[in-house]
Amino acid sequence: MGLLILGALDLSAQGAAPCPPVLASLMPKGAVNVTGQFTSAGIVGMGFAAADLPFDHPCTKSDKYPGRIVVDVQHYQGEGVKLFKMQVDSVEKQTLENEREEMERRRPDIRKTSTLDKISDVKTETVPGGTLLYYDYYTDCSEEGIKRSHPSVRLLGVAHTDSTKINIQIDGFISAEVARAAALEVIANFGKADFGK
Repeated sequence: MGLLILGALDLSAQGAAPCPPVLASLMPKGAVNVTGQFTSAGIVGMGFAAADLPFDHPCTKSDKYPGRIVVDVQHYQGEGVKLFKMQVDSVEKQTLENEREEMERRRPDIRKTSTLDKISDVKTETVPGGTLLYYDYYTDCSEEGIKRSHPSVRLLGVAHTDSTKINIQIDGFISAEVARAAALEVIANFGKADFGK
């Protein structure tokens, strides 16, 4: 997944070609600067898309899009579907375990931030069509005597259909509620997408 994310970020920086419609259709409303690509070879097709997410907060006045979403997709066809069905549950479980370890590793470093207002535990949530894993934290950005807390989030979502799986990564200076809503919208869009075209 890391290589796909790096690829997406590189494409964004280089002004990549427009995102394939099937991937662009996954993105939540309000997402901008959508880039991505999809390649099919034999029994499996792989793709990714990335976009910036909006969030309105006094602490991010200069940045209307302080969140970032990256999705990666694997679509199987023909003989590959049987193999996919046998492996997808264990692959998703391992993906979530690996991310939980990474999140738990990062949290102590965040706690050392002198301006930390609060940090949540890592949460696992079963949602319609998939699973979300996330935590959020707030750092102080008070100014002129006005108390303000700046939200940040890290979220991983996984979901699959009979022949396709998706990983959703959301990071940035947005609230957990906004990130969660975006992930749920992507999962709903994913359930309606046709990667076999």
